[in-house]
Amino acid sequence: MKRICTLLIAVALAGVMHPCFGEESQEKPKAEEQKTQQLFGTVAQVSFVKGFIVVFSDAGYLTVQVRPDTLITQGFGKISVSDINNGDSVIVRYYSPEPETHIAVSIRVSKGE
Repeated sequence: MKRICTLLIAVALAGVMHPCFGEESQEKPKAEEQKTQQLFGTVAQVSFVKGFIVVFSDAGYLTVQVRPDTLITQGFGKISVSDINNGDSVIVRYYSPEPETHIAVSIRVSKGE
């Protein structure tokens, strides 16, 4: 009887501790683990308050979220989203965790003419 109880406790603990028996993690992959895409275009709209830019390219308009960890550069220096203006040429590297949701990983800015 003691052996059966010990065995049942061991099986119960293994189910709690082993990931095969427990619930799988539903966390979404981080940006580094997501498949990124690259977009070349011109800035049509900037909202540094709401944290997004709208880029016009050959494919049309695309709204991209800009997060605090997004790397934004111009030349060799870092800049902030408030330094981006309408008409600037940009290269945006982004990922899409869900359809119609695009999150910028990096933005390279060239000032418009």
